[in-house]
Amino acid sequence: MISRVCLIKSVISALPLYYLSFFKAPKCVYDELKKIQRNFLWGWSIEDRKIAWVRWENICKPKEEGGLGIREIRNFNIALLAKWKWRLGMEDKGLWREVLESKYGSWRNLNEIVIPKSTSRWWKDIHKVCRSSTQGAWFENCKDRVIGEGDKVLFWEDLWVGDAPLSSRFHRLYLISESKQSPIARVGHWVDNTWVWELVWRRQRLVWEQVMEAQLYQLINSCTFRKGNLDTWSWKETAEGAYTVRSAYMKLMGSSEGESDKVFTELWSIRVIPKAQLFGWRLLLDKLPIKDKLSVKGFQLQHSLCEFCLDCEESASHLFFSCAMSQKVWKMCDSWIGVSSVHHNQARIHFQHFHMSSLNTRQNTMWKGMWLAIVGEIWRHRNEVIFKQKKVDTEEIFSLAQVNA
Repeated sequence: MISRVCLIKSVISALPLYYLSFFKAPKCVYDELKKIQRNFLWGWSIEDRKIAWVRWENICKPKEEGGLGIREIRNFNIALLAKWKWRLGMEDKGLWREVLESKYGSWRNLNEIVIPKSTSRWWKDIHKVCRSSTQGAWFENCKDRVIGEGDKVLFWEDLWVGDAPLSSRFHRLYLISESKQSPIARVGHWVDNTWVWELVWRRQRLVWEQVMEAQLYQLINSCTFRKGNLDTWSWKETAEGAYTVRSAYMKLMGSSEGESDKVFTELWSIRVIPKAQLFGWRLLLDKLPIKDKLSVKGFQLQHSLCEFCLDCEESASHLFFSCAMSQKVWKMCDSWIGVSSVHHNQARIHFQHFHMSSLNTRQNTMWKGMWLAIVGEIWRHRNEVIFKQKKVDTEEIFSLAQVNA
C-alpha cells in the first residue's frame, strides 16, 4: 500500500498540475480524480472491490494530523489559481500583466461581488476561487497591506487599515469627500519623516460628522508608513509574508501550525521502512481488518474469536495488547531491556507510553521502531495462523521483531 501512496503523490496528483494551475476544474473532474486516487490506493479493480478503510477527507490531511498528506484536488486547484491574483497585486512589470489589465482592468475588479458577464471564463474562475469557499473571502482575510509611499493603495476603497474599507466604515464621510478614488499618497504629504494628512471635504462637517472625523483620524494615525518604500502585500500564513501554494492549500484545508497530533508526528519521525509506519498509522486509527470490524462491514466469518487465545472477541486492543499471547511478547520486550511495566490496552496510549526514561527524545524515537516491529510481527503471525494453520509461537514473534526493528 505504501508504494501506491508514493505513486499517487508523485504521478496521479502531478499529472493534472499544469491544467489545475490555469483552469478551474468542474466538479465532475474533481470527483473522477478522487475516485481514481481512492480506488488505486485501496487496490480496487474491475473484478475486485476492496474496502476503503479510511475516509478520503482524513487521508488528505497532513501526516502530522493523522492523514497521509495526499493532495485534495479541489483545494489544491483553488490555491494554484489564487496565485494569479497575488501576482497581479504584487508584480509591477510584465507583458502578461499589461494584457490582463487592458482586457479586465485592475486586480481590484476581482474584489467586486459581481463582475460583468462579458468577462472570460478564466477571469470569472479567479474571481470565484478567491471569494467563494467554505471560509468566505479567504484570500482577503489572509492578506495584509504593507503601506510604503501609499501610491498604490486607494484611501477609501481599499482595505488597508481596520477590518473593512474606510468607505464602508465611515460611509457618511466618504460621500462628502473630494478624493473618493485617490490613493493614500494624494491625501497627505511628508513633513521631514512625518506623514501629515490633507483630507478635503465638499462642505463643512456637521457636529456628529466631526465626531466621526475624529474617529477616522484616530484610526488612520495608527497605521505606520514607510517613506521611500513601495506598497506591498503580506501573506499572513507564512513567516516571510510571501504567498505560497502550500500555505494557501493548508489554509483551505483548515490546517495550520500548532494543530499537529503528537502521536502521528512521532510515528512519521521514526526511522523505519515506510511499510511499518503505514501499518502503525492504520493501527493507531483502528482501521485494520480485524474481525470485529469485518463483522460490522457485513462479512460472514466462521467465528469472531481471537485466533491466538480462542477465548475473547478479536479487536485491535485485544489482539495486540490484551491477549495473553500478545502480553507474553510485550513482557519478553520488557525482560530484554531489564524493566517491568504495565501496558495499556489502547493503541495510542500504549504507543505514547512505550519509552524509557533513561533515553533522550531522539533515542526514544528510535526505540519506538521496536514497537512498530512487534505489532507488525503480531499481525503477520496472526494472518499465518488463519491462512496457513500455523501454531502460535510468541518467541518467534519477538525474535523476528528484534531482527526487523
